[in-house]
This record gives sequence, C-alpha cells and structure tokens, in this order.
Amino acid sequence: MHGLKITLTAALAVFSMPSLAQVSAPKVIEDITALTTMNTNIINILSPLGPSSSPNSVTSVGASVVDRIGTLVKTMADDTNAFLSSTPLGGTRPNILKAFEDFASVQKDMVSSLISKHMIFVQFGVGRPILGALLRLKESVDTFAKSLAVLAPAIQDDVHAGGESIITIIDSAITTYEQLCIPSPLYPTIQPVCVSV
Repeated sequence: MHGLKITLTAALAVFSMPSLAQVSAPKVIEDITALTTMNTNIINILSPLGPSSSPNSVTSVGASVVDRIGTLVKTMADDTNAFLSSTPLGGTRPNILKAFEDFASVQKDMVSSLISKHMIFVQFGVGRPILGALLRLKESVDTFAKSLAVLAPAIQDDVHAGGESIITIIDSAITTYEQLCIPSPLYPTIQPVCVSV
C-alpha cells in the first residue's frame, strides 16, 4: 500500500508538470514576416517626410511612428515569449533563417530612415519620443533574436550575427537622437544646431 501511494504521487507529479508548447516552423516564419511588414509600413510613413513638410505633418508622422514602434515592440515580446515556451526546432531551418535575414534588412532600413529624418523631427520637438521608442526597440530586438536562436539552434550563429547588426544601427540612431538640438528660426534653410551630450 505504501509503495502504491508513492507510485501515485510520482504519477501525479509528472502529469502536473507544465508542458512546452510546440511552435511550428511555418508559424515562426509567419511571425517574422509580420514583423518585416510592420517595419515596411513605418518606412512608408517616413518616406514622404521632408524639409518642406508642415509642422502638423511632422508631428503627426512622429506620433504615428512612435505608436507603430510600440506595436512592433509588443509583437516581438509576444513572439519572444512563444519561442521561449516552445521546444527547440530540429533541422537546419534555412527558411526561418531567410525570413529572419529579410526582417533584419528591413529593420535596419527603417532605423536608417529614422536617422535620416532626425533634423526634421528635432526641429519640431518630436526627437525625444522617438529616442524613447528606439531604446525600447533595442531591448526588444535583442531578446527576440536570442529567443529565436534558442528555438532554432541550427541557425543560432547567423541569428546572433543578424541581431547584433540590427543593434549596431539602433545604437547609432540612439546616439543621434540623444544629441541636444536647438531648433533653427531659419529652418529649413539653416538646420537645427545639435551637440552630443
């Protein structure tokens, strides 16, 4: 009877253990592709912005970009949690790597676009919110890439390298937006004056 009690206790312990959900490779590719699309949409919003854009347009675009980066960060956090809650995927997973490489390329293009619009945004007081969004984006990209590397260990070196390349350009953007800038009364003929702090 005592032995039966131990056996039942052990069985209950096994069945009460949390099980890891399995994220399929197609779902991973779908999730990464969605992130790529989000970045493309931000690029499209930024693209028309130029020195002749009205203050209202710049403010509106800036607010939209900050909001969309927030959505991007949240989506990456959800993906990160799903990846870390899954059992690792076996195999070489070239399709997942291709999706990640596409994401990394477009993510860097989006951040580069933000860098190119820096003077426009700081002229109209939108620089600080974008800086905050970039800081959150950096942390999110870092954890996302690490979680994907854990999920697909066969491509972890390439994923780590891709993640680091994104972080490098985000760091450049952060450095740019951390500058102290004084709007120019003669803008756009004369650009804002910016100094590193």
